[in-house]
This record gives sequence, C-alpha cells and structure tokens, in this order.
Amino acid sequence: MRSLLLASALLLSVHAGAQDDCFSRYINRGRDFLKKEQFNDAIRQFNLARNCPNVSSRQQEEAIDWIEEANQQNIELLEYYREQAYAKRDSALAEAQQARDRAMALLHASGALQANERGDVQDGLALAFRALKLSPETPPPFVLRAFGESAYLSHLETRSGFDREVVFANFAMDEKQYITVSRDSTMRIWNRDGSAAAAAPIRHEGYILSTTLSPSGEQVLTTSTDQTAWVWDLKSKAFTHFIGHEDEVTSGNFSPDGTKVVTCSRDQTAILWGRKGQMMATLKGHKGPVYEAHFSPDGTKVLTRSADQTAKLWNMAGTLLADLDAHSVYLYDASFSADGQFILTAGGDGFLRIWDAEGKLVQSMPHGESLVRSAFFSPPCPEGLECPFGDGQTILALSTDGVVRLWDLQGRLLVNMQSASPAHWAGFSPDGNYILAACEDKVTRLWKTNGQLMAEMEQKAKILSCRFNPRKEQFITISADNTASLWNYKGELLMELNGHKAPILNVQFSSDGNYIISCSEDRTVLLSPTPDVVLASLEAAPPPPLPAEKLVKYGISQ
Repeated sequence: MRSLLLASALLLSVHAGAQDDCFSRYINRGRDFLKKEQFNDAIRQFNLARNCPNVSSRQQEEAIDWIEEANQQNIELLEYYREQAYAKRDSALAEAQQARDRAMALLHASGALQANERGDVQDGLALAFRALKLSPETPPPFVLRAFGESAYLSHLETRSGFDREVVFANFAMDEKQYITVSRDSTMRIWNRDGSAAAAAPIRHEGYILSTTLSPSGEQVLTTSTDQTAWVWDLKSKAFTHFIGHEDEVTSGNFSPDGTKVVTCSRDQTAILWGRKGQMMATLKGHKGPVYEAHFSPDGTKVLTRSADQTAKLWNMAGTLLADLDAHSVYLYDASFSADGQFILTAGGDGFLRIWDAEGKLVQSMPHGESLVRSAFFSPPCPEGLECPFGDGQTILALSTDGVVRLWDLQGRLLVNMQSASPAHWAGFSPDGNYILAACEDKVTRLWKTNGQLMAEMEQKAKILSCRFNPRKEQFITISADNTASLWNYKGELLMELNGHKAPILNVQFSSDGNYIISCSEDRTVLLSPTPDVVLASLEAAPPPPLPAEKLVKYGISQ
C-alpha cells in the first residue's frame, strides 16, 4: 500500500514538472522575442504558454500580462516610427524650404547688385533686405556683401568742395558734429547735415601735423609747422592760440580731465599749458626733437619721447623726475600702462624695457635680432567682461621681422603669433581679447590673445592699417586700392567702402560704433552707418515689396 502511494506521488511530481517546463519554456521564448522587438512571435509564444496542460489561473494571468505588454510595446514602437517618419518628412520639407529660400536669397542678392550698378540703390536696398530675411540665421557671404553694398550706397553722405586733400576727419560732440583737417592748413567744424558749424575755419600758417580730440570730445587740439597750436571749443566756438615754441609743433595731447594741454616740438622742448593758453612750464632737457608727450592716467606726470634716443618723465611743475635712457639707438615708442604704474619703451636696439611710475628700470626684454617696430600695453578690461590679457598690463610688440609677440611685466613671452607672412601693423581689440595684424601677403589675420587664429581676410591690395569698432565686434581695413572694408570677427565681409577715388588717409568710427567717417586725397569726406544700423531701421519700417515687373527686370520670378 505504501509503495502504491509513493508511485502516485512521483507520477504527480513528474506531471507538474512537465507542465512547468512547458509554460516556462514558451514564456522565456516570448520574452526573448520581445527583447528583439519581434512582437508577433512573442505573442505567439505567450499564447502557446497559455495552452500548456494544466496551466494554473495565475499562470494564465501572467501569460495574458505578457501578451498585453507585447501589444503595448508594439503600439509604442509603431507610434515612435510614425513620429520619426513625420519628423523626417518635416525635416525634409524644412530643408527643401531652406534650399528654396537660399536660392531666392541669392537671386535677390544678385538682383540687388544689378540694381546698384544701374544706380537704383533703393531697389537694391529692398532686394538686399529681402535676401537677408530669406536667410536670417547664417546669411551666405554673397548676401552679406550685397546688403553691405546696398546699405553703403543708399545711406552714403558725401562732403566735397575742399580746396586740398582732407588728411583727417572724426566725429565730435556725441556725433552731432564732425571735424576735418585739410592740407590747406585749415580745420573746419561741421554739423551732421553738412552745414558749417562755425563761421570760419581755424587756419594755421603751416601744415597741420596732428589733430587730437579732448576726452570729452568737446575740444580739438591742432599742432602745426607754423610753431603754434590751437584749441577750439566746439560748444562755445571759442578758440585759444598757443604760442611759445621756436620750431614745428610735432604733436600735442590733453590731460585726462581736459583742463591742460602738452605740446612738443622740434625745438627740443615740450610745454605744459593751461586751457586758456597760459604757459605753465617748459620741459627742457632733450637734445633732439620731441615727437610725443603724454599725460599719466592720473594727470600728475608727463612722459616725453625724443629723437635723442631717450624718454623723460616730468612732474606738472616741469621738474625732470627721471631719464629713461637705457636704449642706445632710436626710440620708437614710449607709453604709460592703463593704471599709470608702469612705463614701456621700445627701441631700435631690439629691446623692450619696463619702468616703474618713478622711472626706475624694472625689466629688459630682448625681442630677438629684429628692431621693435611698435609696442604698447593692452587696454583695461571693460567691466563685466573676462579678459585674460586685457588687464592693461600685457604688452604687444611688433618687430621688423613681422612677428607679433605678447609679453607680461615679468618679461615672460606669453604668445608668439607668427604667420605665413610678416605683419607690418598690429593692434588690440578694445577689450584686449583679440589681436589684429595686417600682413605683407595682403591678408589681415585675427587672433585670440591665447594665440588661436580666428580668421584670415584676404584682399586685393596691400593693407595699410586697421581700426577696431569701439562698441561692436567689427573692424575696418584700409587698403592701397582706395578702399576700406568692414569685417566681423568671423572674417565675414560686411561692407566695402569704395566711394573714394584716391588713397584714403583716415577712417574713424563714431564713439557709439554706429557710423563711419573717411577722408581721402580726392578732397572728399564720406559718412555712412554700419550695415546693422541700416538693418535695424529697415526692420522697424520695412520697405514695400518690389512689383513683379521690377523683379523680372532683376531676374527674379516668384
């Protein structure tokens, strides 16, 4: 009897094991198919598991749960694929639309250039504006060029009628006026509309050698070969004549507060003046012509540079404080740091030298075998910006081998910016974070101050000099082909200033960076807004669309 019971128990155990093996086998197979996203096969396996012999109600529920899971995953996957298909379709449609917009933008830009050639500059501006609106995020260079040309031609203001070449022009009085200096020895003041702001010009009896605006922009200082200087107050229209030198007055500067003037001369002296023309002190001691004189940033000292191979430091009483005479040959540069704590001199002996505020030599840096062409401190960092080298105490030096180098006050070489072609001009951006160099291969190169090359701008003629926009990431290059070009920091050409017919002698930005003034040997002065200013005005008041017949004339069909 006992044997019979054991046999029965064993038989039941084997049957249950077989039943579990069937259910588990199909469930596991279904799960494998589910992982592979083979949902129909997975559901088939789960249904087979339900049909295993003697499946319990719990197992039935488990199999049904797996079937529902497979169905749900199948639905989600189908929904995902559908969304992907729609997204690809939308992307394809968007790309197709962008391609159409780009093609239309290029057509409108081409039409703008045609209109400009015909003299229809307002049509050109409308077409160029439309071209920009068709490619708002990344306008092609051709579109940028067309808009820049259209903005320039449609907003260009020409001032002519000068008797001689115009050698200097700049904005003053918060851009409400501008000044011009001509080779007829006159300085004139103009209102922005071109009308004369003063009844008569200041007229020197010799060539005007330098023109300097006061820090407030309300006074102008001119120096001349006639051994005198003038200061013209642009507000009151009063002027002061500074007479006291015995030879050409080579240059002059205002004190930081605008209350004093220093002039320097080939008579080997510099003179400190009060703003009303009273002589305060004569700085005697140089043995050659004095070419530069600068006030310290706090206005308590004057630094002079002479052809006698020295620089000298003076107090406001005219007392010599220090002879900066470590250079054995011609001195090319002498300047204060932005905080006035250091003085930099650069000479033809290939050395840069740093002096403290009292004139004590603290560092000498050999600059290789080449002569130092120019050297100066970086500008102070504007508030709110990060300027790794824009601390006012980093030194940029350009040598006659065309290499641009950055140094710190300890005499350590920070960056060596050597390009494929020697540079003959270099300068810091206003924030000190970028360096621009004009090179002999007709290429202008823009670096970050860490030495990373950011952009190269090739031009048709030699680049004579460059100028940064004081407020925007823009700069101008002046070329030997009578043109100037406006670029952004990406190296994109924004506008070509091609209105002059003879060499350009000077280009300046307004203090807000919105306007450009240029003067030339062609006896004209040209004024124009930057393209972004024109764009802002068009966005505020868009021009009406050109009629269909005009579009057809310019090769555009809708």
